[in-house]
Parts: sequence; structure tokens; C-alpha cells
Amino acid sequence: MGGDDEWTVVGGKGSKQRGKSKGLSLKAAEKLNEAQQEKWRLENTDAAEPMEGWGNPPQSRKRGKQASTDGGGPADRVGATEAKVTRSVELVKGAPFYELLGKVLKYHCFVPTSSSKADEVMATCDVEGSICEHPDDISPSDPWCTPGWKWAPGPQGPSELIIYGLGSPSISPASRDQLALALLLIQHHGFASVAAAGRAMSYDPVLSRDDHDLMRRYQLQPLLEDEKGARPATAPTLFYMPHCEAVLYDNLLKANWSSSTLPYLAILGNSFRTYEDRWEMKPKAAPGRPAYILAIRPHVIEIPLGDTGAGLLQGFTDTSLHLFPPSVLSALDSEFWD
Repeated sequence: MGGDDEWTVVGGKGSKQRGKSKGLSLKAAEKLNEAQQEKWRLENTDAAEPMEGWGNPPQSRKRGKQASTDGGGPADRVGATEAKVTRSVELVKGAPFYELLGKVLKYHCFVPTSSSKADEVMATCDVEGSICEHPDDISPSDPWCTPGWKWAPGPQGPSELIIYGLGSPSISPASRDQLALALLLIQHHGFASVAAAGRAMSYDPVLSRDDHDLMRRYQLQPLLEDEKGARPATAPTLFYMPHCEAVLYDNLLKANWSSSTLPYLAILGNSFRTYEDRWEMKPKAAPGRPAYILAIRPHVIEIPLGDTGAGLLQGFTDTSLHLFPPSVLSALDSEFWD
């Protein structure tokens, strides 16, 4: 990417993570090449088996030092990348933003395992009193506490997980980190049944055959055509679009541009507020203007992920979760949607 749509690393000091990995400053991380980054990750995360439940073949269980992406057959290459993804999972789990994202998703798409649990969760907000009664004791002042509305409430939960712009996990540490978050969403945040049903899908033109093989091990299915982001949603769908170009977000919004359809969307990607700040002083006729992002931004619940932890987790800088509450959108007049 380039120009006004380029998503650069947000400055700030590295912080120590609360998980199993140590912090690294952004300045130091930027000076490391891929091999040095992987060496740092290997030394600063505990040894871990590949994530359970994916049905990985035995050869994929080789650690990074035992299998090289530069040699061997496809299974060896994919297995080596899988070991690196496993270390990325440990890094992401330890990052402060992951705890925040988990809390928000538990509130908005909690999938209960029993009818009694469903009763408990579905009583999370008192519509008239605007008081959250969530088991995690979320404050009513939290921006994601939306009395009377949940994005994808249980027991059905979310319908699809669509991933655009992940990049190639075989060659990019940032892509592996971003994939790691997708895997954590599937395993721990209400998307396991979505993946099992073949409705967790990914597209990026740079994905290689090895990348596709890796994705299938994690129950991520390939999208066979470039939708350019213009995918209509007919049920609650999480669009995970890490550091995509603005035009993809704009195309997605355009394809769902109505007060009845936009609430199906949850967009995890570049901050809409940052786009607004960048375009505030530019003329409306300027080329590349993301018109749909800028129009909807004041009416969106945007939850910044904030602290991304260790400096190596650059794949999540300036990332937010965006929700579209129907009560706000339905109050907009017809001219807004024209």
C-alpha cells in the first residue's frame, strides 16, 4: 500500500506482556529481519504443541528448528510454518488487546452450551434501565454495552467469519500473528461451529499453495474469487480485515448499505476514526476518498484494540472492532442512504 491508504506502525514504547512472552520495543522490532524475528519469538515463548482440535498430521508437529521452510516437501514446509503460527498464538494470547477483544466478543456473540446458560447470558442488559448485567461485570459506560441489542447473540451466534488481506503466513511474521488471532477467535470466541460448517473463509491474492494447505488444517476455507470486499451479509458476519486498503472497507459498506443490513456486520480492521482524521482537511472531491467509511463513521461503535503488547505484534497497530447498532442507523433519514 502507499500514499494516504498506507497503514504504518503506530509509535509507542513496547510493553511487557502478561502472557508467556517478553516485550520488545517497536523501534527494536523494526530493525529485525524475518529470521531474527523468529529467533526472538522462539527464545521468548514457551515451547507449545500445535493447537488442539485441528487434526494436524504427524509431520506438521515439527518445531521451527527441526523443519525449514526452505527445504523438504510441502508437508515439511507447512509443518514448519505451523510451528511458527503456534508461537504467534502464544504471543497474541499474551497481548493486552486480546483480553479486551475477548471481553467484547463474549458480550456480543456469546454462544451458550446449555439452555440455563442461555437464560443467564440473554439477560445481560436491562433495556429500560440501560444496565449491563453481564457475568464479566462489564460497566454500563463501556462503549460496547448496547442495551437491547447484541450483534450475534446466542444460542445461534455468528454465521460467518470472512478474512480478507491476511497476507502469506509462509513468509510474513505479521501474517502469522494475524492468522493466530483468527485461530483464537475460532477456538475460544464463538466461531468453532462456523469453522466446522465451512463458513470460515479467507482470501488474499498472495496466498500460495502451501498457505492454502495450512489454512485448511485450521478449517479455514479459501474463497475462490476476489470479491474486492463487496460481500453482502445476510446474517451476523465478522469481517476480519487486518490492514486492508480503504477501498475494500468501502466496498463492503457499499454492498451492505442499509439500516437493516449493516447491523449484520462486525468489522475488525483499520480504525475508521483514523481514516476520518486523515481526510478531515481534504476536499471531498479528492481521489481515493473512502466515502462510505467517512459517512458511517459518526454512527458506528468503534472499539480500539489499544495496546498491542510486544513490538513484534505490528500486524494489529491502529486496529479497531466496528459495530453498527440498528437503533442508531434506523434513526438516519432516507437521504443519508441515497
